[in-house]
Amino acid sequence: MSDSVWRLAAAFLVPVPPAAAALSDLGFFGRWSAGAWAVGLRLNYALAGLKPTESAVKAGDYALAEQRLLECYRACPTIETAVPFQRTDALIYAAGVGA
Repeated sequence: MSDSVWRLAAAFLVPVPPAAAALSDLGFFGRWSAGAWAVGLRLNYALAGLKPTESAVKAGDYALAEQRLLECYRACPTIETAVPFQRTDALIYAAGVGA
């Protein structure tokens, strides 16, 4: 390929964020130290069901925190559809959205 084609192709490339695996436990769960969050967290521990996860993180037990987070997600009710749909005259409209 010529240089101009490569430059054109490069203009349309989107930078890829680092892989999710690059996020450490500390970066995801946060780190509790001396009564405060020393490393910022990505979870809102005030949400229902996350207190056991928060307790494990504050104790420094990230393996247990992962298990508690998994248990929390498994206990959540399944969301079948985000928006209820209804069929009208062979067209599908989202309920509550203008037709």
